[in-house]
Amino acid sequence: MNGTVVVKGGGGAGLGDRIRAVVSGIALAKLTGRELFVDWTDGAYGPVGLNVFSELFQVRGLRLAATLPASESVDPVAWRGSLHLSMEALYTQDGCPPWNHLAAVERYSTNLSAVQREEEVLVLFDYLQFPKLRQELDSKLGISRDLSEEQALGALLREYLQLQPAVAAVIDEFAAAHLQQRPAIGVHVRLTHEAIAQKGSVSLSRYFSVIDRILDENRGGMIFLSTDNANVVQGFVTRYPNCVTRDKWFAPPGEPLHLNPACPDKFRHALEAVVDMYLLARCDYLLHSGNSSFSLVSGMAAGLPADRDLALGPDRRSVLRRILSIGNRVLSRIR
Repeated sequence: MNGTVVVKGGGGAGLGDRIRAVVSGIALAKLTGRELFVDWTDGAYGPVGLNVFSELFQVRGLRLAATLPASESVDPVAWRGSLHLSMEALYTQDGCPPWNHLAAVERYSTNLSAVQREEEVLVLFDYLQFPKLRQELDSKLGISRDLSEEQALGALLREYLQLQPAVAAVIDEFAAAHLQQRPAIGVHVRLTHEAIAQKGSVSLSRYFSVIDRILDENRGGMIFLSTDNANVVQGFVTRYPNCVTRDKWFAPPGEPLHLNPACPDKFRHALEAVVDMYLLARCDYLLHSGNSSFSLVSGMAAGLPADRDLALGPDRRSVLRRILSIGNRVLSRIR
């Protein structure tokens, strides 16, 4: 079947969510014999108009479209005549209705319940519908339905998504210089006010407890830390002399790095994020909160066994605070 799968950058979506959407788009393109075009020109990770995806990644085993298709045969209909727009621009053009993620997927992403469609162009911006592809992935691409969703996404990512050589070289150079001690424990700590409010938090003491146990069993081990909080870096390097991390720009502790207007170089930030993500995947253990797409993509790229991909759920007090916060917001609307 001729045609194109277009994957749009998902508005405010973080890098991990965008990559998972791209992998979903790769799956759809493979299943339908279409070309793929990934459109990250929205300015979230670089100057508006720069396709940051092509600067960071390449795709193998799949035909890539050189430009956005000009066809008016597009699904969903919301994108007809608007393929040149970003997800955020189209949402604004629609009048910015109150945000509902599931409703947005229904309006702006092709329905994957039936992938064989007559339209020439199929558009995705999210990965939430990926489970709808599982039966066809099993029968046509050999991605077993016995795998978890993240395992299936990981198998596709490792098979089809590659780093650009210049990006891979940065990772290779750092790994050769700093990840020689084994085992290497990759740790991702997301600690912003927004992340805590949305998903809860994991105390640093819980990370330390797991790390100490691994290091007790492996005296020669070391730590690679990726985080969005400079105070976390200080806490780790003070406690663990064998902890390494990459120099990068930080916002004031608690403020997000993604979409922060104070970021001096959005593309540099995206590059450093991808480098961190794939360095975590080079480690023998991956320790993370379990609710961040960033670290989930690292786990997908690594393909570690379950006993080395260690997810720590949010602290119970943190979950309770989140529930109370949501309840207070609902009550305030009712009043």
